[in-house]
Amino acid sequence: MTLISDYNQCLSSQYDVVLSFEVLEHLSDPFAAIGDIHSMLKPNGIALIT
Repeated sequence: MTLISDYNQCLSSQYDVVLSFEVLEHLSDPFAAIGDIHSMLKPNGIALIT
């Protein structure tokens, strides 16, 4: 498992699973963050967001 705190360090379509727990409510643009998470995922990847 690799923990990354800066989305800008992530490469496109690199991850099978992306986890984001209790983060979106603290962001000014949570929809942009969801788009970023989507771009990090490999095809058929899974995002777990709470």
